[in-house]
Amino acid sequence: MDVQELLSGKVVDRLICHYWYSAGPVLYSGRVKGLQKGMKDVYLVNYWLDDEDKSRRVDYDMSKYQLACDILFKDLTLL
Repeated sequence: MDVQELLSGKVVDRLICHYWYSAGPVLYSGRVKGLQKGMKDVYLVNYWLDDEDKSRRVDYDMSKYQLACDILFKDLTLL
């Protein structure tokens, strides 16, 4: 199950699709880069708009619990 993989740190280098709702539903593509050093519960995730080039990606620190909730609510898909 994706949630178990995410919580156990086994999703590094996985591609994702993630809906954000700050200004309406916006689909972002992304890649889980790894766990932050010294922060076992925080992933570094690169995001870019679905229609953008990957070179325009933005890095975010994302709690693995926040990401797990997004999987459960179908806002995040691990590819």
